[in-house]
Amino acid sequence: MQELQTVEDEFEKKNSALHNKVEQSYLELSNELVDRKTLLETEKKKFYRERELIQEVRKFQNEKVKLNIGGDFFTTSLTTLTRDPNSLLAKRVTDPKLSRRREADGSFFIDRDSTVFRIVLNYLRDQRIPDSVRDDPKIMDELMQEAQYYQIQDLMRLRWTGLPLITQEELARLYPPSTPSVTFKLEHKDLHGLDFSHYKVDPRSSFAYSNLEGCRFEEAWFEFDFEQQVDFRYAYLRGARFPEPGTPHRVPGVQFKIEGAITDGSTL
Repeated sequence: MQELQTVEDEFEKKNSALHNKVEQSYLELSNELVDRKTLLETEKKKFYRERELIQEVRKFQNEKVKLNIGGDFFTTSLTTLTRDPNSLLAKRVTDPKLSRRREADGSFFIDRDSTVFRIVLNYLRDQRIPDSVRDDPKIMDELMQEAQYYQIQDLMRLRWTGLPLITQEELARLYPPSTPSVTFKLEHKDLHGLDFSHYKVDPRSSFAYSNLEGCRFEEAWFEFDFEQQVDFRYAYLRGARFPEPGTPHRVPGVQFKIEGAITDGSTL
């Protein structure tokens, strides 16, 4: 009898262990199935969101926009107008507050010259300017004015692409910083990012038609002259830094020639 009881106890023990193991396996499998279901549902939602986003993008790209530029009408796409997302045109058609300001016919009115705008719009479409425009100084002047108004960064830089590059080492070789006073003749040059600190700039200096983006002049010394002014006409001056008027580096009365220059409101 004792042996039979031992066998029964052993059987119950093993049976209980087997039952617990089966139950544990069932719970693990159930949890795994729940996790897989949750993952599949998440992936499904992600798929539908991405599909909706793609549809919205396609709708956005294909949506036509009607513009009234100085009384002449143009039709283009949102994709074209938002090529430069920080431009006035992009903000005009995407900013909720600005985009509500439409004419009765649904067009956006902008009081600018339509002839030059045609060139601007074609540039946004294919990122190029015809050679006939590049070779005409008058049209290029007008185009730069419009590029600045519409705040199209790449178009504003266009006039200064392909200029001969001057490095900091070349600048020091051409104009040694130790010279008491330097008359710079750096016209039609790519000077972007150069540091003119500690140079004493003669008023007869000229940087006309050059790219001076990001140049440092705030520690340069500008001399006063009753007849001469440093020439920055038609230069690209966005990001260039100059000394404040009335400081030792720029004594009272020092003025610059900046006709046709592209600036960003820096102290000139």
